Amino acid sequence: MKLERLIILLILSTIAFSLGSLSILKVKASEAVYGDFDKDNDFDSDDYALLRQFLLGMIAFELAPVTADVDGNSRLDSDDYAYMKQHLLGMINKFPVETREEVKSTLEPTPKPSGKIKGDLNKDGYY
Repeated sequence: MKLERLIILLILSTIAFSLGSLSILKVKASEAVYGDFDKDNDFDSDDYALLRQFLLGMIAFELAPVTADVDGNSRLDSDDYAYMKQHLLGMINKFPVETREEVKSTLEPTPKPSGKIKGDLNKDGYY
């Protein structure tokens, strides 16, 4: 009896998950919520915190959604983080990407810094 209930529960869960996945696929680009990192269709401080974790290398690039690119430059960087902060503080009402007509649908990895400082050393070995 318990096994039958477990099987029924698994089947119903699979059906519910499949229906939810189909509705996600039908979302139009015009309905995208920019800044939404956690994909809950809302931009809030959670999304801001997740972008911070991404920038610190705590979240893999593959898990970053396109909607987190709020300046529309096809990269997730500190500029996106700054725009999110401004939006949360009420300094801006729309992200830069929302004011553009065309938005790229892919993200490119942001190059990691080499750790080397560019410039010339003076005679004492300082920049």
